[in-house]
Amino acid sequence: METVSSFCLSSKREWDATVPYGRLLAITDKPCFRSIDNIDAYLAERLAGSFQAQKLKELAGRAGKALIICDDSTRPTPTSKILPVISRFLEQAGVSTDKQRILFATGSHREISESEAFDKIGSCLWGRIGWLSHKFNSELVKIGNTPSGIPIEVNPLLLDYRCIIGIGSVFPHRYCGWSGGGKIILPGVSGVQSVSQTHWMPYYDNSICLGNSNNLAINEIMVAAKTAGLSFLIQCICDGSGKLSDIIAGEPEEAHKSAITKAKSIMSVEVPVADVVIVQAWPEEIDLWQAGKALYAAENVVSYGGHIIVVASLREGIGPHRTYAKLMSAPEEKILKYKERRDMVGLAAAAAYATYQVRKKATISFVSDSPDLNEIADISGLKFYHNLQAAIDFLLKNNNSLTFSVLREAPLILPMAKGVNNNQ
Repeated sequence: METVSSFCLSSKREWDATVPYGRLLAITDKPCFRSIDNIDAYLAERLAGSFQAQKLKELAGRAGKALIICDDSTRPTPTSKILPVISRFLEQAGVSTDKQRILFATGSHREISESEAFDKIGSCLWGRIGWLSHKFNSELVKIGNTPSGIPIEVNPLLLDYRCIIGIGSVFPHRYCGWSGGGKIILPGVSGVQSVSQTHWMPYYDNSICLGNSNNLAINEIMVAAKTAGLSFLIQCICDGSGKLSDIIAGEPEEAHKSAITKAKSIMSVEVPVADVVIVQAWPEEIDLWQAGKALYAAENVVSYGGHIIVVASLREGIGPHRTYAKLMSAPEEKILKYKERRDMVGLAAAAAYATYQVRKKATISFVSDSPDLNEIADISGLKFYHNLQAAIDFLLKNNNSLTFSVLREAPLILPMAKGVNNNQ
């Protein structure tokens, strides 16, 4: 027997398993990140040498205040290392810390907790800069439409600021190709109607897929961001622990494009197609809604008629979208009944439809130590295991010649089927 892996389900637990000798095709390494030794100096130097940053300083000085929009605790962006540099930069522009404000872009996730906000802001600035968590189901303001007609509804706080800075990280993303960019606004600080419609865009355009950097969704989202007044963007290229390889700052669209190019060069990994793909959902494993993202990486490199095993803590259970769990095993026609809904149900159905596309190719099961495992299994109709070896043995019982691959930190990599033309 060969060891499948010894990788972390979470920071506190490792899961080991074995498969028949010669059947393990690959265990992907984490992307090779060049670590930045002095983040403070590195970013400060980038800002000092950037024409766009100097324009931002002038804008901030005229405005007299600034809004900094950061992603939430479901993302590994090392915001606490970025914010002190940005705050000092704004102070140099004449914007004191009491005129700086942070808005956490939670999208349709739950609100960020105070302890999570502390971790994202850091002790250096905690108590000196005010912060808020976006509430997607609160009263929002419509400021226009995207070219395809999607309403742009955002947190009303944005209307109070002419200087708006976004901080996020860039990873492969199923619903628009890559995260980062305009997503700090849509879905970050938008309403469920807008978010639902953007999540259904891949249904109409199959060029919107994991790792594609030129598609309608990414362009529509950037239009929404610019309409909302996003002035400047800081894009982090980092791993699941927040270890930074690069920071790209500048005008939103160009900064995002440059960050995607850099991220793609680091996060793309060739993997042989296998009958069974075991995917580590960490660091996006907090609930079923987040962990589902690991499926899209596996989809790229699992054989037709194969199997995907997702390893995730699911410590918060199903998460904010219960309908997603209810539709995870549903037939296509049932999911599509919700396609025209512009609410939480419609959004959850859009994600369930993406999961359905994976199910057309492979079966899905989960391994977790979640206290809510039985409830999640009952509602989703999927197979859940407390033990990784048990999940593997169940598949081997019917076919002991299955091949296996393991994807570490699956939501943060772009697996490319080995020997296949993967140009996107």
